[in-house]
Amino acid sequence: AGTGYNNIDLDACREKGIGLCNVPEYTTEAMGDYAITLILALSCSLAPQMKALARGDRKYMHQCHLGTLHHFEIQGKTLGIIGGLGYIAS
Repeated sequence: AGTGYNNIDLDACREKGIGLCNVPEYTTEAMGDYAITLILALSCSLAPQMKALARGDRKYMHQCHLGTLHHFEIQGKTLGIIGGLGYIAS
């Protein structure tokens, strides 16, 4: 996935009359922000906590406050960028 069309079957699009365009610098800053947001959400088990909150699971939420849920600290960690250094990664 990305802002380009290198992962799209161009022949199938032509056959079906689907037009494509490439916007190489679209949302490059936002994608970096999104990546950092996902890292933070994963580090504190945000998705499971939100689901528990939505279903009113007080036992699970109590575990959140006790600090017994799996999480990791990002302080002192090194983030590696794997892949080509295109517009988003550079």
